[in-house]
Amino acid sequence: MHSSKDDEYSKWNFKYNPEKDVYICPEGKELEFVRVNKDSRGLEYRSYQASDCKNCGVRDKCQKLKGKKKGNKNNKPHNRTICIYSQDEDIKIIREKLDSDEGQIIYQVRMSTVEPVHGDMQNNRGFVQFILRGLDKVNVEYNLLAIAHNIRKIMLHRADALKKLLGKAKNVA
Repeated sequence: MHSSKDDEYSKWNFKYNPEKDVYICPEGKELEFVRVNKDSRGLEYRSYQASDCKNCGVRDKCQKLKGKKKGNKNNKPHNRTICIYSQDEDIKIIREKLDSDEGQIIYQVRMSTVEPVHGDMQNNRGFVQFILRGLDKVNVEYNLLAIAHNIRKIMLHRADALKKLLGKAKNVA
C-alpha cells in the first residue's frame, strides 16, 4: 500500500459504498462485486469490476496492462478490476495511523529500538522463518531468540566488566 500512495488510481484510493457494496474509482465509476476467489496462498478475496471503462480518459493510467493478459482472447479491452482482501481495511487504518504526525514519532522510536533486533536476527543470524508450528511453540522459539540476542548484546557491551568480574571470581575460588 505504501509504495502506491502517490498513485491516485491504486485500489487504496477507491472509496467503498457499503449500502450498494460497490467501490467508486477516482473518476466516479462504480466497481460492482463479481465473486469471491482464492489466491495462490489460499487467501480469500472479493473481486470488484467496473462495467464499462472503454471510454474512460484515464484508462491507461488506471489499468496499466502490459501485453496480452491471460484468458483475454484477441486482447479485447478489460474493465478495471480490484481485489479486496479481508485484512485490507486493517492495513488502511494502520497506514493512516503511521502517516499521522503522532504515528511518525512513534515509528521513529520503533526504528531505533525494535526494528534493529529483527533485522539483526534475519540478516546477521540467518533467522528467516520459525521452525516450530503453533502459537505456543512459536512464542517459545521467539523468546529463545530474544534471550540469545540479549545475551550477545550484554557480552558485546559489557565484555570488559564481565572479564574483571570473572577474574575476581577465579581469585576467590
